[in-house]
Amino acid sequence: MVRSPLSRIMGLSNLICSAKDNNDELQVMLEYMLSSANELDEIIKNITNKTLVANYPVDKLI
Repeated sequence: MVRSPLSRIMGLSNLICSAKDNNDELQVMLEYMLSSANELDEIIKNITNKTLVANYPVDKLI
């Protein structure tokens, strides 16, 4: 779940770094990268919210 958008961001970063002055292709890759970053942000927010709601006893964590 978390790996998919992260893998896309990493792959797109490599493509952008090796792209040859094609502004249209770069624009598309940057849009995909932004979409994946937003997806990853939502997944992380959901994980954070679930851990806050879990309410684990403190003495069990140590």
